[in-house]
Amino acid sequence: MKEQALCDAIPTCASDETKVEACLEGRTCVKRALCGEVIICEKNEAFCDLDAQPNRKYLGQGSECDSLEISCPMHTTPFDDACGCGCEQPDDCPQSVGCLPGGGLHPLCNSDECPYTQRPQ
Repeated sequence: MKEQALCDAIPTCASDETKVEACLEGRTCVKRALCGEVIICEKNEAFCDLDAQPNRKYLGQGSECDSLEISCPMHTTPFDDACGCGCEQPDDCPQSVGCLPGGGLHPLCNSDECPYTQRPQ
């Protein structure tokens, strides 16, 4: 009689993933296998509040970033993090400046520096 190895381990998702029945379109998923059992794990991206990062413009998320050629505007630099990839302006750029006629115009009103700074007119 031939002996067979016993395996009672089960695959689990990583701490930044959630087990799902199927991967929905637009989501980032991976298959985890162990001892002949396979599960699907979806990357948790809920912690990424893209709107709370005014100095960044996201051009892609998840696996999209692998195939993107990012060309950033002047005065910005490319970035790639857990939330995605894109371009960012320096941290010292303000979120917005006033550019209303008749008032003292901020120097950024007529400048291409800080391209993601809002300039209400």
